Amino acid sequence: MGKDSLIKSTSKKKSSSTKKDEDSGNVEAKKAKAAKKTAPKSPKKAKPTPKKAKSAVKAKAATKPKAAAEKTAAEKAAAEKAAAEKAAAEKAAAEKAAAEKAAAEKAAAEKAAAEKTAAEKAAKEPKPSISYEPPPDTTKPSDPSGRMMQIGIGALALLILLIIGASFLNHRHYYIMPGDGAIEIWQGMFAPKGTSLLISLPGRTHDAPVKQEYTQQEVFSLIFGYYRDKAAMLMDVKGMPDFNAEKAYLEKALCYSTTAEEKTAVNSRINTIDLMVLMSKADAAISKKTVASLETALEHLREAADLDLDDIQEEQVKRQTASAKAILKKLKQQEAEATEAAQKAILAEAKAKKAQAEKMKTDAKAAKDREKAKKTETKPNDAETEKSQE
Repeated sequence: MGKDSLIKSTSKKKSSSTKKDEDSGNVEAKKAKAAKKTAPKSPKKAKPTPKKAKSAVKAKAATKPKAAAEKTAAEKAAAEKAAAEKAAAEKAAAEKAAAEKAAAEKAAAEKAAAEKTAAEKAAKEPKPSISYEPPPDTTKPSDPSGRMMQIGIGALALLILLIIGASFLNHRHYYIMPGDGAIEIWQGMFAPKGTSLLISLPGRTHDAPVKQEYTQQEVFSLIFGYYRDKAAMLMDVKGMPDFNAEKAYLEKALCYSTTAEEKTAVNSRINTIDLMVLMSKADAAISKKTVASLETALEHLREAADLDLDDIQEEQVKRQTASAKAILKKLKQQEAEATEAAQKAILAEAKAKKAQAEKMKTDAKAAKDREKAKKTETKPNDAETEKSQE
């Protein structure tokens, strides 16, 4: 730092002295020019002026090398300062790295000492005297054939998985084909390839554009509509509909329903058919007008009451049940009266038979007595006849 300040002060002094010389040279030059203008033109007095100008120019030229030298010295001082700062920084970094290394070595030494102390402490503690044999060495030498078998088993398992995946995908494919007056629906087999006939719908045509394959929902909707229409056709026949056949068609349609609305509609229709069948059976049993038939009718009505009925249907079942109960009560009363009358008749008949038996018994006894009396009357007559004969 002292050297830099000395160089700077020296350069400042030199620059100030050079500047003074330049100013003095300029002043003398100006004075010479002014004297040249005011003085008379004579060759003898004009000679000193050029000499002064030449000296000023020489002084100015002499200041240029001095400035260059000062600049070079300043640059050299700055370079020396940067080098000194760099060396100080490198020295500080080296000292820091050495300190960190010493701290790490100290920590490692402390850790080793702690481990050694723990080991010594563990060695001093008594150990249980348990003797055991070391476990047998279960490591087997590598068997190339076993390795190949494992690879084969893995390849076989992968192949099976691929076959199952392909079969599952093929099973989800459906196809519609025209048949003899029907349409046939085919389904992919649970195999990588192949199809099987799922169902044939006689009398049904497929008006939609033919596709290469169909989804399950498309196919099931078609089958559902077929069975639903078959059930509706049975209701259009004259006379009593075949409820059993209609219900069978509806149950098949229910198996292929794909929406909640379809399931609700089919279940409601099946419920109505069950109600109609039970009510018809109850009516037929009531018409017989016997106690047993009316009890059967009430059993059918109880089954009808357990169905999912609306308000109108529920009221209908209640009215029919009340009517059947009233008829049954009347029949039971009539049956009780008839039973009582029959019992009375039986008792009267039994009484009459008993009286008749007693009468017959009395008559038989009287006849026997008369016969006995008659025998006693004829005996004296016989004795008299014998005596007369003698």
